[in-house]
Amino acid sequence: MFILIPLVIIFLCISYLQLNDNIGIYTQSFIYILILLTIVLSLYLYKKVKEDMKQQESNTIQLEINQLINKLATINDEKIKDAMTSKITHLQDELESLNSI
Repeated sequence: MFILIPLVIIFLCISYLQLNDNIGIYTQSFIYILILLTIVLSLYLYKKVKEDMKQQESNTIQLEINQLINKLATINDEKIKDAMTSKITHLQDELESLNSI
């Protein structure tokens, strides 16, 4: 989406410039501004979606940690508690590494 749609718009604009030789300077300037705006907008949207996906992944890991902590409070078996504690520690490390990037 971030590559295909802007490329189509840019292709159409450049094709219009190449096919029409006697267009005015204002039309030509408008088309170049449209190309520039398309590039800037697609890069902005890409960056915003990438940040949102990172936040969503972080929230998913935090939710899983909270669920494991709630289950840990109800379990009496030591082996299972150790395994869950290990899993919680692993998820917390993963969460910290995700947040540090």
